[in-house]
Parts: sequence; C-alpha cells; structure tokens
Amino acid sequence: MTGHIDPGEAPSEAVIREVEEEVWLDIEDSNVVLQHVTHRFSTSWRTYVEMSYEIVWRTWTPKNMELDKCSALKWFDLDNLPEYMPPENQFYIQAYIDNDTGYSELDFRSH
Repeated sequence: MTGHIDPGEAPSEAVIREVEEEVWLDIEDSNVVLQHVTHRFSTSWRTYVEMSYEIVWRTWTPKNMELDKCSALKWFDLDNLPEYMPPENQFYIQAYIDNDTGYSELDFRSH
C-alpha cells in the first residue's frame, strides 16, 4: 500500500487513513510502528522520502476499496514471495526481514 500525507496530517495518521481507504481496515494509532525510512530517487528524477510501517491487528478480512488501482489483495509468506516485485518493494521487505529499522538511500535513476 502507498499513499500521500495530507496537509496538516502526521505520517502515522496518514497510514491509518490510507489503510482504511484502501483495504477497509480500521486500526488504532498504537498498532502503527515505523519500520524504516528511505530516501529514494526514482527513474523520473523525482525524490521521495518513504516510510515503511508495520501494522499489527487481531482480525482482518481485507476488502479491496480501489478496484481501479488494484486488481487483487493477496497474502504471501515471507519465504514464498511473488517472483516479480518492484525493486523498492523487494528492498523494503528485506529490510523488514533483517529487522533493519534504520534509514536507507536508494537510487533508481538512470546513470
């Protein structure tokens, strides 16, 4: 999931809002834990600061609320991920697996 921070909104508030908007899950602030911060240069030469969060919940039946942007929601075990994922997603998942809760810089610009 991805999203933008609205004016006047804290990053953790944006996570809660985006999760509710995109997958119809109501989570509490205490269940949102910052995992990793990444400064990423994209191929379009734009610069992004991305924050990865771990979200803890008790029960959840996901509901795809953005059918125009997402064709399906699926769970994958960390040791059985899809064959193709965007490089930045591979990086974020590996940082989670490695328990890397720090800061990284990624550069996907053409050199």
